[in-house]
Amino acid sequence: MRIVRESKLGLSNARNRAIADARGEYLIFLDDDETPDPAWLTAFEELIDAQRPDAFGGRIAVLFEDLRPRWLSDDLLGFLGELNRAATVQPLTEPATPFYGGNFGFRRSIVERIGGFSVELGRKGTDNTGGEEVDFYRRALGAGLRVWWTPHALIHHRIRAAKLRPSYFRDLHFRQGRMEAARALGARRRPPPLYLFRQLGRSIATLARCAINNGPHRTVRQQMNVCYFAGRIAAHVLGPRA
Repeated sequence: MRIVRESKLGLSNARNRAIADARGEYLIFLDDDETPDPAWLTAFEELIDAQRPDAFGGRIAVLFEDLRPRWLSDDLLGFLGELNRAATVQPLTEPATPFYGGNFGFRRSIVERIGGFSVELGRKGTDNTGGEEVDFYRRALGAGLRVWWTPHALIHHRIRAAKLRPSYFRDLHFRQGRMEAARALGARRRPPPLYLFRQLGRSIATLARCAINNGPHRTVRQQMNVCYFAGRIAAHVLGPRA
């Protein structure tokens, strides 16, 4: 085991440092709040031996440190990192079905072809902006690389009680909307287009209807939509991130 320190804050900086210092043919990434299943590495080894993939991802199951809140519906678990793309080993070919950063790997040499992780993305301290692994995955697909999935490489993602608040989900979506819009804009800056205000208005109206019909504690998904469009508008005015 070797421990390498990266002085620049940020998950993408740390991952790029790992790539630069690694010696093996394949790199596999695991976050510090995850516990792997005993067969985790064996499953990835079997996938590598059988398919020789350029990149690959595995299943993530959430593990709560505290009681699961009543408002946390199953459709929100993916925003906490839960992922189960398929029940069988198979290729990943669609941009909309990426692996997640808590459980994935790739052949080290592909970085020479598609580059490393974008330092404009990824968490930095308390900044909750993510998306660096999705960007990496889509660049790999765009370059024609072979990406595979295995459900047998399982890790358990421990969810801290601090994340089990609606404010965490709102912040996550605000930052996602802001970053997506900023990346589409590139170096350009222009006033927010009117359609974004219309989308924001519709999402607010939907939130209000759900709050009236179902109660305010069952509207987290609608709150996230409002924050997403607010984030897209903020990107036009303030740029990609604070």
